[in-house]
Amino acid sequence: MTNRFFTAVLLLTGLFFMSCGSDDDGDAQPDVSGTVTFDGTSFQITKGYVTDFGNDGTHYNFDFEITDGSVTSSLTNFSASGSFYGYIELFSPGTNNFSTGTFSYLEFSETPEDNEFYFNSASVLLDSDENGILDLTDDGYQVTDGTVIVTGEPNNYTLQYDLTFTGGRALEGTVSGNFITQ
Repeated sequence: MTNRFFTAVLLLTGLFFMSCGSDDDGDAQPDVSGTVTFDGTSFQITKGYVTDFGNDGTHYNFDFEITDGSVTSSLTNFSASGSFYGYIELFSPGTNNFSTGTFSYLEFSETPEDNEFYFNSASVLLDSDENGILDLTDDGYQVTDGTVIVTGEPNNYTLQYDLTFTGGRALEGTVSGNFITQ
C-alpha cells in the first residue's frame, strides 16, 4: 500500500519550487529527452527542471524533476497533464557548488560522510486512473534504494536512473538535455 500523505508532502515541496518558473511553454521544443521505465512501463520524458537549494552545511543540494507532460502548481493546487512525474533531491560533496557524480540512496536516519554523493528523497507519481491528469489522488511511490549518475554541465545534464521504489518497483533510464532552472 502506498503512503499517499508522504507522497503528497514530497510532491508539493518539489512542485512549489517548480511553480516559480514560467507556465507559458508555448510551442517550445522539449527541454530534455529520454526514456525511463517504471515497473515495466516506459515513459518518454519531455520536460526537466532543476532547483538550486545551495549549501546545506556539508553538501550542495540540487533537486531534479522530470515529466512526460506539463505541470502547473501553487502552494494550494497541483495540476499536471501527462502520465509520469519524477522527483529527486541530490546532495553533492562540498558547499560551493553542485558537483556531478554517482549518487547513492541513504536512509534519512543515516549521516552522510563529507565526501559522499547521496540522496534520501525521490518520488514517482503515475496517472493511475488514466485520465491524462496527474494529481495527488494518483499513485505515488517513494524511493527505497538505488543510484543516479549525473554528468554534464550547469543546466545541460544527463541523469541515469537505477532506483528501487516501494513495492520493489524499479525505475531505470536516462534523461538528457537543458533542464529549466527554477
